[in-house]
Amino acid sequence: MKVQKWHFQLCFTLLFFCLACLALTPWAMAYSEGDLFNSVCTSCGLSGERFEIVNVFGATCTFAAEFEIECLGCGECQTVTYGNPLGHQYSELGRTPATCTAAGLVRFKCSRCSSTKTDPLPALGGSHAWQETSRIPASCTAAGSLSSRCSKCGETKTDLLPALGHTWAETSRTNAVCITPGSIGYTCSHCSLTRSETIPAPAVDHTWVEINRTDAACTAAGSVFYDCSVCHAKKTDPLSALGHNWVEASRIPATCTTPGSVSYACSRCQEIKSEVIPALAVDHTWIETNRTDAACTAAGSVSYDCSVCHAKKTDPLSALGHDWTEASRIEATCTTSGSVSYACSRCQESRSEIIQPLSTDHTWVETSRTDAACTAAGSVFYDCSVCHAKKTDPLSALGHDWAEASRIEATCTTPGSVSYACSRCQESKTEMLPALAADHTWVETGRVEATEDTPGSVEYTCSTCHAVQKKAIPAHGAAGSLSEVLSSMSAAMSAALGWVGTVSEAIVLNPLLFIPVAIGFVGIGVSIFRRLLRN
Repeated sequence: MKVQKWHFQLCFTLLFFCLACLALTPWAMAYSEGDLFNSVCTSCGLSGERFEIVNVFGATCTFAAEFEIECLGCGECQTVTYGNPLGHQYSELGRTPATCTAAGLVRFKCSRCSSTKTDPLPALGGSHAWQETSRIPASCTAAGSLSSRCSKCGETKTDLLPALGHTWAETSRTNAVCITPGSIGYTCSHCSLTRSETIPAPAVDHTWVEINRTDAACTAAGSVFYDCSVCHAKKTDPLSALGHNWVEASRIPATCTTPGSVSYACSRCQEIKSEVIPALAVDHTWIETNRTDAACTAAGSVSYDCSVCHAKKTDPLSALGHDWTEASRIEATCTTSGSVSYACSRCQESRSEIIQPLSTDHTWVETSRTDAACTAAGSVFYDCSVCHAKKTDPLSALGHDWAEASRIEATCTTPGSVSYACSRCQESKTEMLPALAADHTWVETGRVEATEDTPGSVEYTCSTCHAVQKKAIPAHGAAGSLSEVLSSMSAAMSAALGWVGTVSEAIVLNPLLFIPVAIGFVGIGVSIFRRLLRN
């Protein structure tokens, strides 16, 4: 079948007619809707004129919906209120539970306009009903703790359990005897730690009774045997040899040049001995003639002269050594050495001695305490029970114990905040919560289509912060009478038919032009349809 010119003319005529109908539909709808606004204009006083909806303001939580209409006679605009405000639609945002002694609160947020409010929760009242939740038992030397929780409000506390201290029980005993000390052993009934005490000896020595004796001789030693009448310990004391008891039996006196002799006999054992008396000239008769006294560190000397032969000699005198007298003393402490200074009473020489520390460390006893606060450090003061040295240990500041007091959640475009209060010092602070995004991410969640006489609306919800907004869709109105609409449609159709004839002649000559022309008509139709949807 051969394509004729009239085929293209018919196709383009039908296509253009459809597009023209789509473009002119709003004017026809507006014309039929105009009857709803027939009233007297407050500005020009004319009646029977048509009104056109210019703008629609949807109802909010606190304001009713409004329509802005324009008089088609004088162009004056009026505002018409429709319905009532929607009212807030609150949902719970967060809650701070009340305790027995402190009130709580509940925070709400409107799901439509993001308005917020806070309702108080009264304190539960009465005293806490504490129930034990855990326990760390105290030992002899270490304190324990008792954790409790209030069964009414859930508040918790921890109490200190003091150390028990050792309970000593005697487990062994060794009695003291005479000069031997005894001992007592103890064991703690709680922790099994042991210790011992010494029982001092009841006497400084045994009560010795002689039970036997071997007498000593001149050259042989003897012994005395003893037994203690209290503990029956035994000992033996030696008796030194008596040595001879010499008694002179005879004597031959010495002369100056001839030695003499003396004979002796022992009065106990009859042993005898003799001694030679040297000649007088063999030894000098010394007479002291001079003396140099010895000092502390320097030796002295004594000079002699023999009265018989006038021979001379000098005997040395040993150095005396220092005569030390204590001059000053610095007592030692538990960890610090002391010293003693001495001075010689003869030569004023001085020296010092080190006194070793009393112990390896101090025995500290707490005397007073300044407790630390959140921002201020404290101190603990100690005194050594041995040497009375003193020290102070710092207690670090505790730092704030922050507890969340209130919160304003952030949205996409509005920052939020969190308020904190210190549980110890009531200090407070606020931290900002950054906005969730630079702008809302709107997702269409509901639509009410507009009709000829009733505006519609589109509801959007932010996918990030769940904020909600509505946009109005105005009613399909038109500005013109029916005769004007028909006249416009007639003129448009005449022009379109003339243009379709020209295009058809061109396509018969070149059929490939049909493709871009058809695409152009489809594009125009889509644009007009999208514009209708926006209006």
